[in-house]
Amino acid sequence: MKKFAYFAVAAMCIPALSGNANASATLVADYEFNGNLSSSIAWAPDLVAVDPLNVGSFTGGLYNFGGSASPTTSQGGLVFNNSSGLLSATSYSIFLKFQFNGNTDHWRRIVDVQNRTSDNGFYVNPGNNLDVYPVSGSTSGFSTGVMHNVLLTVGGGTVTAYLDGNGQNQVISVNTSIMNLTDPSHLINLFLDDFVVQAEYSSGSIDQALFYNGVVEFTDVPVTPAVPEPSTWAMLLLGFGGLGLMAYRRKGAALAA
Repeated sequence: MKKFAYFAVAAMCIPALSGNANASATLVADYEFNGNLSSSIAWAPDLVAVDPLNVGSFTGGLYNFGGSASPTTSQGGLVFNNSSGLLSATSYSIFLKFQFNGNTDHWRRIVDVQNRTSDNGFYVNPGNNLDVYPVSGSTSGFSTGVMHNVLLTVGGGTVTAYLDGNGQNQVISVNTSIMNLTDPSHLINLFLDDFVVQAEYSSGSIDQALFYNGVVEFTDVPVTPAVPEPSTWAMLLLGFGGLGLMAYRRKGAALAA
């Protein structure tokens, strides 16, 4: 029983967009999900899998999270522990390359910074757009079953969100403090809903997660390339084979001459 009046307003009114880049931002944690939840940056903590139904798995450089939307205690996701202070409470960025697999046209939590005790946070809303609830929604579509590049930045009292694109797709920029890291638990929950208004959840897969101390622009994020489909690999190998054969023939002709 959530947010319907807010959603109607947010769909009609989006605040003016503005940049808030910080050249001093530092990448402090980099997760690629190649069979583990460790960061390639040594001092960063391992992500913690929340997997009450024991359905989480790694496949092809992805971590697949899942569970039941209701009760909330059956949901699966990931947790970043910021107790070491790698991220500033009021200036940080999180990049996620992920997809949701279901619950289209419903609220689906992306990031929670209040230890699952508040309905406020970063979502995909029932219009299938990014949303910083209860402040601002967007009108840039988020498709189910498709990998999306999502960047959330917090800095200078402004929360900004980007969706896909080459850095031009800034879809939310709003003055608010609700994404500040002020909860004493120091936990950042990914994809896990709160215990207040339940069932705002979807299973999914994540390919990459980057955490920055400071604010970055979308164009500064080193997005991992998509893994080619098997048919694409075959075409690439065939192409390489053809190039090799051409080189061999040219070399043979040169030696004969």
